[in-house]
Amino acid sequence: MANLSVNTRKTLVRRSHMNGTDFRNALIAIQVEYVEMPGLKLTVAQVTRLCSLPADVCQTALGALVVTGFLIETREGRYGRRGTPPVRVEPLDSLTWVVAPAAA
Repeated sequence: MANLSVNTRKTLVRRSHMNGTDFRNALIAIQVEYVEMPGLKLTVAQVTRLCSLPADVCQTALGALVVTGFLIETREGRYGRRGTPPVRVEPLDSLTWVVAPAAA
C-alpha cells in the first residue's frame, strides 16, 4: 500500500470529525465487504448502508482506500476493488495508515 504523507492523513481524518477507532473500523468493514464479494461496485450511499457507517466516516474511508490502492472510483461514482483475489485484509494503524503489527 502506498504511504501517505502525515499532512494528507491528518487532513482526511480532520475533515470527517471522527476518531481513530471509527476510522479504523470503517476501513476494516469496507475491506471485508469488498474481499468477500469480488466484483462489487457500490456508491458511497450504498457502502454507507451496507456497512452501517456514518456518511462522513464512510466517505473518508473510501477516499483513503482509493489513495492506498485498495479501491478504484469509476467515472459513475462507484467504488470497486482494485486487483484480484485472494487478498488478505490487514488492520491499519489509524494514525499512520501502516499495517498494524500482529498481536502476539
